[in-house]
Amino acid sequence: EPVLRNVWRELRPHHWIKNLLVFAPIVAAHELGNGQKLIDLFLVFAAICAVASAGYVINDLSDLENDSLHPEKKTRPVASGRLSIRAAVAMIPTLMGIAALPLAILQDATSTALVLGYFALTVLYTQHIKSRAPLDVLFIAALFVYRLVVGFVVAELVFSTWLLIFGFFLFLSLILAKRYVEVSSSQGHDVPGRGYKRDSQYVLVQSGVASGFSAVVVFANYISSDVVLSMYQTPNYLLTGIPILAYWVLHIWNSAIQGKMKSDPVTWALADPGSILALLFLAVATIAAMSL
Repeated sequence: EPVLRNVWRELRPHHWIKNLLVFAPIVAAHELGNGQKLIDLFLVFAAICAVASAGYVINDLSDLENDSLHPEKKTRPVASGRLSIRAAVAMIPTLMGIAALPLAILQDATSTALVLGYFALTVLYTQHIKSRAPLDVLFIAALFVYRLVVGFVVAELVFSTWLLIFGFFLFLSLILAKRYVEVSSSQGHDVPGRGYKRDSQYVLVQSGVASGFSAVVVFANYISSDVVLSMYQTPNYLLTGIPILAYWVLHIWNSAIQGKMKSDPVTWALADPGSILALLFLAVATIAAMSL
């Protein structure tokens, strides 16, 4: 198999979609028409994708033994031996150099610090947090929120605590779903390299569903706040978002319990008809609230 193909797989480009969260604040603030802010965010997005891939390489190198025992992760380029350890190590400084290019164009010390901070947090997770349940899921949820923070800072927007809290609970639910899938597919064994045991499924389901509906409650409180009244012409359309989000949370967990979710919940949702339909209806409700 060609080396470049394995290098590309090691980058995990399908996970870059998560970094689009840096654009969420500018969307929520209705400032998509600001070209300069979009350019700045795109440059930071590119840099974060590069350092995120560097973090994935470090993760695979440090978790090589456990990955080789995992039924799915053993097919990863490093764990399978299709990508040599030497080549994987060389990818790390290369990716950091690639990340430096958009940051050099941006020429903003704060943005550079935020990107480097994200990289440092991913390394911290790999080296010290990954095997510590339940701290690991809380830490990853915080990393999702960190992307939102980056978006607010780079676009020079006022922080929305509504978006940050909503995001934390929703991402926590998704991450718990991923852990549930890992535990339930471990065929009665403890998950290698994780702090979860074969009997952790119950607490994962309970915590995940509760976290998902906490996000729904935060959204319900948000649409009744004074902030929404000043930003939307007909905010009542946003009320339809409550049952849509509730459906989506139940759909995600129902799919996980039934064994229909085989991959990362975020990438799975982008290919899942039920999730796509829910997100589409939510987008229509938002547009209607803005313009009708």
